[in-house]
Amino acid sequence: MNIIFGNYGNPTITVIQWAYEQQLADVTVVTVTTGWEGEGWIQRVEQAENFVIHHGYKAVRLISKPLFQELMEDRGYFPSTKFQWCAGFLKGLPFLDWLDEHDPHAEAVIILGKRRLASRLNFDLPEFIEESEHYADRKIWYPLYKHTDDQFQQLLLNSGLEILQTRSLECDPCVNSFGKDLARLVDKDIIKTKQLEEKLATHIFSLPIAEMVRQARQSKENNNKIFDMGCGSPFGCGE
Repeated sequence: MNIIFGNYGNPTITVIQWAYEQQLADVTVVTVTTGWEGEGWIQRVEQAENFVIHHGYKAVRLISKPLFQELMEDRGYFPSTKFQWCAGFLKGLPFLDWLDEHDPHAEAVIILGKRRLASRLNFDLPEFIEESEHYADRKIWYPLYKHTDDQFQQLLLNSGLEILQTRSLECDPCVNSFGKDLARLVDKDIIKTKQLEEKLATHIFSLPIAEMVRQARQSKENNNKIFDMGCGSPFGCGE
């Protein structure tokens, strides 16, 4: 079994399209709903699932238990760029539970859409990891590891889906958000964050979310290096 694990951002769509063009068989695409998705993101997921099915693959959507807000309330604080424990709980555990049920002998290959050129953190990314500790010693395959930006863009174009100008928004805001990624937050996501900050009596960033967004929108250096800050985690955050 080949399992593509991702969040339906551009990297996930690209590796799905690559698999289709390579006529890769027995493919299941798995994503996890965290409950902290950005406004309109579920619609993107639904479109992408239809894209997966149209290609003759299986689409599986898992739901994190607990959801993001429940996990934060249970812990009483937010993760940080230094201590990014959220992905393991929200995505890793539900995916591993699903793998235990559907691949009990750990024979599946986990396919991820990471590339060397997408992040400085992945400059020496290999094509394969024979036994990944993050996926209970299953084999990891990064088929796009050497793809150029032009090759990446062509696969996106071939998919026919909208090319996103942001990371995937399965968690929005992300603890790694800053610059443009904060400046583009819509009111609904600012409000939900503010309400959770008030409930926890702490902030997801160094200042209240509304102030962080205000500063980001006024900044002349509105860079977005989220993937270089760790969002490209072993569980495909932002992808």
